Amino acid sequence: MPTRVTDEPLGLSCVFSDGSRAEFDLAGLPNPRLARDLAVGLLELIHPHGSANSAGTVDAYA
Repeated sequence: MPTRVTDEPLGLSCVFSDGSRAEFDLAGLPNPRLARDLAVGLLELIHPHGSANSAGTVDAYA
């Protein structure tokens, strides 16, 4: 399963090159539409699209 944006609840579900997985909860933010747009942008920075390849890196961006 590739990294993807989940809508209910809003968040990111990530799979990294070493097979590890992480989920990031973005629900409950004051502007859900903006949060989803930013999550889609962040998705492009995460492996395999970009160089973010660990839960710690993605957490820092999120």
